[in-house]
Amino acid sequence: MRALILLSTVLIGCGSKGSGGVGGAAGPITLDNAARACLSTRACGISFGSFLHYLAGVRECTFALLLENRPQWGAADRVGAREVDCLARAGSDCDAVKSCFNGGRGAQPCTIPGGCEGTTIFGCKDGFQTRFNCADAGDVCVYNSVNLCAPGACTESFRRCDGNVHRTCNLGLGGGYIVEVDCTEQSGTCSTTEPRECVRNGPACTRPNIDVLHFDGIRCDGDTLVDCVGQESPRDCAQFGLRCFSVSDVTRDDPQQPVAVARCQAGNECDPITAPASCNGTVLTFCNNGLNRTIDCAALGFAGCKVDDGGQCTK
Repeated sequence: MRALILLSTVLIGCGSKGSGGVGGAAGPITLDNAARACLSTRACGISFGSFLHYLAGVRECTFALLLENRPQWGAADRVGAREVDCLARAGSDCDAVKSCFNGGRGAQPCTIPGGCEGTTIFGCKDGFQTRFNCADAGDVCVYNSVNLCAPGACTESFRRCDGNVHRTCNLGLGGGYIVEVDCTEQSGTCSTTEPRECVRNGPACTRPNIDVLHFDGIRCDGDTLVDCVGQESPRDCAQFGLRCFSVSDVTRDDPQQPVAVARCQAGNECDPITAPASCNGTVLTFCNNGLNRTIDCAALGFAGCKVDDGGQCTK
């Protein structure tokens, strides 16, 4: 299942802003709501989107889902705190789960596979209709060569710096969409001449040969994770509602030799990538983003509990 986290961090590292969709206050996604949302979607065989969270148990799913507290990363899956809050209340009702992805309008067969209505983006997920409001993150719905939430549409290729924000036009057949990267967040300077959008201003560094796609950094500076991309690059764990902890990982060169790395997590009581789940009747115990937690599957309307893939509730 480590491959799931690997996949999710590839996808969430790019894209434009986006969040929200179902009635109620937006953000942040909480640990408890994330866990309940993950249990419901997995039991119903429904994915959050490109991350393929439904293939994972609650342990891996919550580890990835909390990262969607960063709005532009949640846009890739068209899920934000509103959807997660709704899913947390859905329990074992799969029609309710589908409704949460459809702006609370009920479970409906897909009739609009792609398109926009104002700032609302339409799509299909596992055969049912979905709706997502791009405006919650200050975005618009773009429907031309692609269908996504973005800062805007564009028709001509460009690459420019607006202040310290790097903007490009991603073009395809029929048009394109704008991609924004705020270089200030990376302690970098916007550039239109270098391969990277942002020239890092931090000191040079070397990271161990670890699986960088687990989103591990080289150290913590308070609750800021210091990553290494040739030069030190900070990432604030608090933007995800998390803290920075020193944990152990293994290198590709020697899988038996652990090394110290930094990771954005809720705690360090357990490893959200490897810690086993356990069941006591219908009560599931699992690692929720670094904290040991229990959920009674029966209280959510499920028939049972199993330990596969880090923990699941069963119908």
